[in-house]
Amino acid sequence: MPCSMRQAVRAVSLVGALAVVVAAAHAETCSLELKRLSERGSPGDYGYRNTYPQSIYMQWAAEGSKTAVRFAQPGELATFRRIVKKEPAYESAHPLRGVIKLGSREYAFALDAVSPNPTPAKETLPTKESPQARKTAGKKDEKKPDRKKEEAAKAQPTAIAYNRLYFDFNGNGDLTDDKVIKADERQDGRYASAGRSFASFAFPRVDVTIDVAGKPLEYSFFLRGYTNVSRDFCWANAQVNAAAYREGYLTIGGKKRHVVLLDFNSNGCFSDQIRIATDIRTADGRLYPQQGDMLKIEGEAAKPGRDFPYDIAGSKTWNHVSKLVSVDGHFYDVEISPTGDRLTLTPSKASLGAIASPSVPLNAVIYGDSGFIKIHARPGQPAAVPVGEWRLLTYEIDRTGMIEPARPKPKTNAKKGSLLESIAAKAESASTGRVRPGSRHGRTIVAAEATGSFKPVKVIENATVELALGPPFKPVVTAFPMGDGQMRLQLSLVGSAGEICSNMIVDGSRPPKPRLTITDSKGKIVEQGDFEYG
Repeated sequence: MPCSMRQAVRAVSLVGALAVVVAAAHAETCSLELKRLSERGSPGDYGYRNTYPQSIYMQWAAEGSKTAVRFAQPGELATFRRIVKKEPAYESAHPLRGVIKLGSREYAFALDAVSPNPTPAKETLPTKESPQARKTAGKKDEKKPDRKKEEAAKAQPTAIAYNRLYFDFNGNGDLTDDKVIKADERQDGRYASAGRSFASFAFPRVDVTIDVAGKPLEYSFFLRGYTNVSRDFCWANAQVNAAAYREGYLTIGGKKRHVVLLDFNSNGCFSDQIRIATDIRTADGRLYPQQGDMLKIEGEAAKPGRDFPYDIAGSKTWNHVSKLVSVDGHFYDVEISPTGDRLTLTPSKASLGAIASPSVPLNAVIYGDSGFIKIHARPGQPAAVPVGEWRLLTYEIDRTGMIEPARPKPKTNAKKGSLLESIAAKAESASTGRVRPGSRHGRTIVAAEATGSFKPVKVIENATVELALGPPFKPVVTAFPMGDGQMRLQLSLVGSAGEICSNMIVDGSRPPKPRLTITDSKGKIVEQGDFEYG
């Protein structure tokens, strides 16, 4: 689902609203040890596997048509040809070739599908046969072939199950002089339906020594993917995810903290900062972040949990690697070595103001000249923010366990039990809401992503600025032509500042599916149905 944003800015006195505690004015540095992920994984490293991959995509025409290969990124095949001077003799008619960047250089690889070795026929000993058996020996089965079954078998496509990885470990442009890696047969999967076939593949962890800013780094990655084949069209996708992370301990504000540094964009460098891609536009106007790396800071004795780096706004521990990071309300300047072995946090000297919102409790990621930071605004407790102009990236309004205060019901045409009624009842802003004692209800949240139309808010020293977002939400339906006179309809929920809702849960479950009714000019129903989530 989607949301959008407009915002009202209001400066008010900061006295009594924001308490700023001065941190110790010295830097803290720690060494981070490299850890490798195993193929199977464990509960302790579950969140470290959710990285953003480097992807290689290929498509080709079905058999019998002129083969056409297209890579997802322009020039990728040309880059492969420039790097690779010698390739193996592929058994597959459609080997998947790709190039990934690890550290300071590019690496070429190719995937092939090798058929299993034929099983040699077993030698049999002669046996005594009856005269009748000798007479009938050698006679062929004269059953007529089933033409329909033969034609059906020919029409059913078979997906390519890539099971060999040729990786240019030594970087000499020769894919034939490196060790060949076989796919993990335990992790492959296949299924077929009428006119379509699917196969997934996964390789064991690949360990490689790379160069990062002039320094060698022992690095690891996973390579997984799938192929999907139909009678008319075929495509393959391979993804490379980081299989190494950094871990250590750092004392901040007198407390020992557990620190994890994640190569979230899976490129072998651990110091990449997130940024907004200005050269990419989305259909609905949402911002497109160019992913960097992730930094996790938690208590020394924190237990492994399912706190994922994909959900930064709602996360209690994960942060984007950026210029600043907030720990217990204090801001620190961040310095990370490219190989990730050294982390330094220095108390920031930036002056502070605050951001408040009528939609609370609010967890958000905002960005400006000082980088990307997380803020947490609570009822009567604005979030401390360095002075300057800030824009919204994403947010989560968490109303879990809150009792809505008594107020007039909003005017709405929503039917009882509908999606919009659920939104009006549960997702309305309520800064005076109270926690429901002993509540066993599930989570109630609304998450959203900002669009490029969001106007920045200016934070002034010792003042609070209001960030208006969230309810009321309105449904927006967009039609996409699909050809042959057909249209695809997409429903988005748009917030008061133009933000696009990306997730909504009410008391632990999804609201009812939105219902669609299409009528003609005379009011006659032409079509009815439900919108599906996702």
